[in-house]
Amino acid sequence: MLTAKTIKDETRHIDKFGSVLETKASKPNNLVTEAPVHPLDPLTITEINAVRAILSSYVPFSRAFPTIHSLSLDEPEKSQVLEWKNGDPLPPRKAHVIALSSGQTHVLIVDLDLGLITGHVTNPGSGYRPLTAEDISVALQAVQSNEEFNKSIMARGI
Repeated sequence: MLTAKTIKDETRHIDKFGSVLETKASKPNNLVTEAPVHPLDPLTITEINAVRAILSSYVPFSRAFPTIHSLSLDEPEKSQVLEWKNGDPLPPRKAHVIALSSGQTHVLIVDLDLGLITGHVTNPGSGYRPLTAEDISVALQAVQSNEEFNKSIMARGI
């Protein structure tokens, strides 16, 4: 039987081998006012605004600003993250952007330190269609109306 004591004992055993279960969590960054402090910190509001400014001045988007499907941190190489120590300068911060414009999908890398787009691949068609509220509603209705799914959820006590 699983009890709080056995979970604690198991956790202690696992932690001897380098688990992150008991790693002290640092206070989360305020992404509105603070700069990133770790190479894998998500983009801050300031960085997102910088991406918008860089995209706004990018020639392929001069007629109209694209629809942003996805905007996230373009994570540094694993070796850079592993070599990084607290207090070291961060590796170059980059954003990964999937944008839709003129019936095409644009996958871009924006180097925030240089203020430039350093990678751009264009794919014909809108291969990364965003989900609409209607799409989500239909998907939820399909799942919730499935008797087998509902039985499995009930069996799990959810």
